[in-house]
Amino acid sequence: MPELLTPHRRVLAWGRSLFALAVVAVLLVLGLANIAMRAQWHQVEDGVLWQARPEGVTAAEVAASSPAGAAGIVRGDVLIAINGSPIERPSEVVALEYRSVAGTRLSYTIVRLGARQALDIALAPLARSGPVYFVLAAVGLFTLLVGASVRLRRPDDQATLHFFWLGVAFFGVLSFSPSGRYDRLDYFFEWADVVARLVLPPLFFHFALVFPERPHSWIRTRGGRALWPVIYVPAVALGLQRVLVLIGRRCTSSNETSSRRCTSCRMSRWSGTRRVVPPPTRRRLRCRADGRTPSRAGSSTRPAGR
Repeated sequence: MPELLTPHRRVLAWGRSLFALAVVAVLLVLGLANIAMRAQWHQVEDGVLWQARPEGVTAAEVAASSPAGAAGIVRGDVLIAINGSPIERPSEVVALEYRSVAGTRLSYTIVRLGARQALDIALAPLARSGPVYFVLAAVGLFTLLVGASVRLRRPDDQATLHFFWLGVAFFGVLSFSPSGRYDRLDYFFEWADVVARLVLPPLFFHFALVFPERPHSWIRTRGGRALWPVIYVPAVALGLQRVLVLIGRRCTSSNETSSRRCTSCRMSRWSGTRRVVPPPTRRRLRCRADGRTPSRAGSSTRPAGR
């Protein structure tokens, strides 16, 4: 009987080995892409902390030695346009900076004490964090290769599978890091780093409880095995909380944009020209001129006798 199961076990061993190799190959490509992105892309900024306020996108803090400070932007200035395009949210300024490179000149239209001003700002690169990330990324790559080699040598051992995923989690924490460009690939690196940081503590705790094997260990009893999923509950809860916070921020941002679009035109308000009357007010004025009474549904009714 044992000889009949040998081919089946060989097939399983080969399948497990190929799966481990495929995972390692994909992670190596992504890790090297993350390292190349961090090495080539340099984030730029104007040196202003823009905040959304009732009057518009306002400069909350301005660094003295920043490009914006050198151009003359001060705390309290309201930004209404960049290169002629209206600005309604601070995220639009950040998105424009992400698409720019060091030395890019932007024309800021600001409002200070009711007067509009146009200022030219040359974006400057952010200070680099040094080679710390690249050293940690190299350690992460080494950890991934060590976990893969152990798994390939003993594909039938459950301990090597746990050790392999532990190495994958360490690799994610050390090697995945967003560069700041925040395109689709950069968002993937950010969330891969988040998932790895959430999974690593319970995975390591689980590994320490199970291995090395101890005689009469309670963790290997039926009740102890039933508690294994409980170890990962905090990680799942924290991950769901992060997702809900992100969804809430997007909903809040969309609601703020809709409320701004329903108000009068901000450009005309700051420029000193006549105030743009909202559509409901214009309809009400037309109805008054015709002697009609506006209804709630937007239609109008003529008075009786006419």
